[in-house]
Amino acid sequence: MPIKRSQFDEGVDDTQLTILQYLREHSDQAFTLADLALSLGYSVGDTSPSQEVDLRSLIIRGISQGTTNYALSSALDSLAKKGEVLAKRIRGAYYYTIRQ
Repeated sequence: MPIKRSQFDEGVDDTQLTILQYLREHSDQAFTLADLALSLGYSVGDTSPSQEVDLRSLIIRGISQGTTNYALSSALDSLAKKGEVLAKRIRGAYYYTIRQ
């Protein structure tokens, strides 16, 4: 399958490209992993107490959340190692922003 020229030029995968584009558009802000997941349209597995959820859906949601967190975390770590994204621990949480 072909990839976009911007992906080729930057040497990034789809997840990394999406993160870079979002962080560039919001360069005046820093985001936690959960903030990015929500902003990029990923489910982070939250449910309201009034919502009835069976065990199977909880397991699926947990697997999905873990997979999403791992994919985003790995992508952010890779971008930070390349120097394209800055990461800083503040109040016990890691925040990420684009390097300017």
